[in-house]
Amino acid sequence: MGDAPFGLIIADSDKGKIAVRWALGEELELKLEEVSDEDWDEFIEDTLEYLSGD
Repeated sequence: MGDAPFGLIIADSDKGKIAVRWALGEELELKLEEVSDEDWDEFIEDTLEYLSGD
Protein backbone atom coordinates (compact mmCIF):
# COMPACT_ATOMS: atom_id res chain seq x y z
CA MET A 1 0.00 0.00 0.00
CA GLY A 2 2.94 2.34 0.56
CA ASP A 3 2.06 5.97 1.10
CA ALA A 4 -1.55 5.64 -0.05
CA PRO A 5 -3.67 8.59 1.17
CA PHE A 6 -6.55 6.43 2.41
CA GLY A 7 -7.17 3.84 5.06
CA LEU A 8 -9.44 1.99 7.44
CA ILE A 9 -9.85 2.37 11.18
CA ILE A 10 -11.54 -0.50 13.06
CA ALA A 11 -12.55 -0.19 16.71
CA ASP A 12 -14.64 -2.14 19.20
CA SER A 13 -16.74 0.06 21.44
CA ASP A 14 -19.29 -0.40 24.20
CA LYS A 15 -21.95 0.03 21.49
CA GLY A 16 -20.41 -2.47 19.06
CA LYS A 17 -17.94 -2.48 16.19
CA ILE A 18 -17.02 0.73 14.40
CA ALA A 19 -15.27 1.04 11.05
CA VAL A 20 -14.23 4.34 9.48
CA ARG A 21 -12.92 4.61 5.93
CA TRP A 22 -10.98 7.78 5.19
CA ALA A 23 -9.33 9.34 2.17
CA LEU A 24 -7.10 12.35 1.62
CA GLY A 25 -7.55 14.16 -1.65
CA GLU A 26 -8.12 17.82 -2.20
CA GLU A 27 -10.19 17.52 0.98
CA LEU A 28 -10.33 15.01 3.84
CA GLU A 29 -13.25 12.63 3.31
CA LEU A 30 -14.71 10.43 6.05
CA LYS A 31 -17.40 7.91 5.22
CA LEU A 32 -19.45 6.38 8.02
CA GLU A 33 -21.52 3.34 7.14
CA GLU A 34 -23.76 1.09 9.17
CA VAL A 35 -22.89 -2.55 8.53
CA SER A 36 -24.85 -5.50 9.90
CA ASP A 37 -23.09 -8.18 11.93
CA GLU A 38 -23.66 -10.65 9.06
CA ASP A 39 -21.90 -8.34 6.57
CA TRP A 40 -19.06 -7.16 8.87
CA ASP A 41 -16.39 -9.65 7.72
CA GLU A 42 -17.19 -9.07 4.04
CA PHE A 43 -17.07 -5.27 4.55
CA ILE A 44 -13.62 -5.51 6.13
CA GLU A 45 -12.30 -7.96 3.50
CA ASP A 46 -13.59 -5.79 0.62
CA THR A 47 -12.02 -2.68 2.12
CA LEU A 48 -8.66 -4.39 2.70
CA GLU A 49 -8.65 -5.73 -0.89
CA TYR A 50 -9.34 -2.20 -2.17
CA LEU A 51 -6.58 -0.73 -0.01
CA SER A 52 -4.05 -3.35 -1.13
CA GLY A 53 -4.89 -2.77 -4.80
CA ASP A 54 -6.03 -6.37 -5.48
